[in-house]
Amino acid sequence: MVDESVGFYPSNAQDIRRARGDYLEDIEKERKGLGIYIDTGRIVEFLDKWECVQEEISVCMILLAEEFRNGGFWNNGDDELVKDWIHDLKSIGYQFPTRGNHTEYTVCEDIRGANCRRANVEFEAETSITAILDVLMKMPSPRQLAKSHAENRVLTDLEKSVLVITSNYPWNRTIGVLQRMYQPFFGLTIFCGPWFPEKYDDGAGEFPKMLHPFNYIHLTPTEMNKGYAAYYCLAKVKELRLTNVLGYYVMADDATFNFWNGIKPHRVMHPSGNLHHKADGWWNRPNGMEAALAARELFEQKYKFDPSVQAIWQQFERGLKLNNETTGNVSHVLTTADGWCVSDLYYIPSTGLDYYAGLMEVFFEANLFHEIAISKYLRSVPHERLNRSQFDHLYGPGGRSAWYKNYNGNLVMIHPIKLSFLGDVKQRKL
Repeated sequence: MVDESVGFYPSNAQDIRRARGDYLEDIEKERKGLGIYIDTGRIVEFLDKWECVQEEISVCMILLAEEFRNGGFWNNGDDELVKDWIHDLKSIGYQFPTRGNHTEYTVCEDIRGANCRRANVEFEAETSITAILDVLMKMPSPRQLAKSHAENRVLTDLEKSVLVITSNYPWNRTIGVLQRMYQPFFGLTIFCGPWFPEKYDDGAGEFPKMLHPFNYIHLTPTEMNKGYAAYYCLAKVKELRLTNVLGYYVMADDATFNFWNGIKPHRVMHPSGNLHHKADGWWNRPNGMEAALAARELFEQKYKFDPSVQAIWQQFERGLKLNNETTGNVSHVLTTADGWCVSDLYYIPSTGLDYYAGLMEVFFEANLFHEIAISKYLRSVPHERLNRSQFDHLYGPGGRSAWYKNYNGNLVMIHPIKLSFLGDVKQRKL
């Protein structure tokens, strides 16, 4: 009705077991507690058929609450709580969204910052090795790989880490290739960007088909904005609330990451760091200085009394003072055109995820460009840089077309290599 997604969030379930007592009573309580889960199919079926005849969203919410009560999905009196909640929202001046003026409901893909988005994460039963996909059937046995992995610190660290692969444009063709390159070696691999499964094409068999599990977070094309907001992906990964994670690698889909060349897993890593300090390029565009000024306005005005945002602002200020020999006040630094950094691969330890995500949420709302946002972030945290011999952005003779002349296994990262341009890979499929 309001051109946004619908999310189903069932209530939390508690399972309390007793060593002795009335087991039949336990079973009955469990049955009641799980009722909302058991009724999920019936709820979805009802919502698919239900139509609100009113024009005001708040009225529709009340009518739906009453229908949930009448249908037995909610208890008597639950609908009254919704009515009281809506009354309170109106009393503080909340403006309900207007109802969409159309008869056929479609997924809206031109919004930014949706509070509900498509995502999927699948977990497999823990085994001695995470790499048990079909691709390994033609490689050394799982037992051999498990032994070699267990003896390699870099690989054991990767098994505790998450890899986030971003795409500037709707995903197409290369997911199967990327899965085979990286997924067996990481605890979890997540694809982030515009994902339209009905439009995905593996090139009529030219490219390997997707493997499952397939984990993704959907950003609308408007949100990703041709890669201008690629940093937003990791902020959304935070909302998955993953546990037992050592750190998060973020890479562009056209970067090649030689993950066997290890890094320090407890420090932020960026290949080049924020060494480029020229006020050129992106700073002269709307996503540059104009967006930086907007970010300052968000921190100092719109969210002035928001404790969570102010905590990020204060951490940004402390980080600037601790990690820079000379610096002005925090507002001045944020709005100074002091460079940008190419950011097609970087690493954030899990201990730094909350700060990163909080800062990037504000930068995203301000529409700040990816390479400026990461540069500002790096100024506020201690971080490791790679030796210049460890990465290549293909700026030398031959440029991007000469990647095969410049690639070697000792590089941590080389960018860009467009996998979709490699042509017929039928003879090289695993």
